[in-house]
Amino acid sequence: MSSTKEVDVVAIIKPKPGKGDRVVELLTNLASAVHKNEPGALRYHLHREFDSKDGSEDLVMIEKYVYLSSASAVVGFTSSTVFVSIFCFRRKFELDCEVNLY
Repeated sequence: MSSTKEVDVVAIIKPKPGKGDRVVELLTNLASAVHKNEPGALRYHLHREFDSKDGSEDLVMIEKYVYLSSASAVVGFTSSTVFVSIFCFRRKFELDCEVNLY
């Protein structure tokens, strides 16, 4: 019986007006890097939502990783290409960002 477990990562990113396209481009380019460099990465999906009332948008990243323990999952994710890139993007583009592990 396999003891492999999985962790889902959901990041909700709120780009500033006019920055959404560039942030989407950068995050989309990360997808291939994630699959090439992170052997535990099972899924990486970016979803874009628009609010027609106020013109704001949310970028929702859904990721799934394999891990052996909760500690290794957190260490693996926080040292991952995606996590480091989001941190850098957050500062550069002044993003509001919420990341949850499940």
